[in-house]
Amino acid sequence: MAQKDLHSVTKKIVTLSQQKIGVNTTSNGVGVDTTFFESVEFIMSGGVIEVSVFVAKILIEDSDTNSNFQPVDAEFILGDPDFEILDENNEFQAVSLGYIGKKRFVRGSIVSTGATGGDGIGTVGLMIVADAPHHIPFIPVPA
Repeated sequence: MAQKDLHSVTKKIVTLSQQKIGVNTTSNGVGVDTTFFESVEFIMSGGVIEVSVFVAKILIEDSDTNSNFQPVDAEFILGDPDFEILDENNEFQAVSLGYIGKKRFVRGSIVSTGATGGDGIGTVGLMIVADAPHHIPFIPVPA
């Protein structure tokens, strides 16, 4: 039974809108300010697949100034960066990676490689959920 309020203590941001991802490219998301939050989760979702052979990865980068983003060291990434985005039925599955780095700004990008044919791998989007706020808002519980 769910008894904790996750909804009121998280910040949700679409960092890369659902869009067609090109073959063998990097599609950069926007930078997100993580002030007031201790952890960030990147969630990638997909739509229509256009080619059957490709690799899509989440590249997590961070920065002190929301510019000059650099790839994050593996020690600050939670989860397996070598995930499979397609399930056994060759359909997109939601995958995620966590970030516990020390920089103020973070962004996620989708990197597609190994695609054969076509002009894109399909539609993919990337969302960030920031959690563990420094101050938890008071939410009255109904009686």
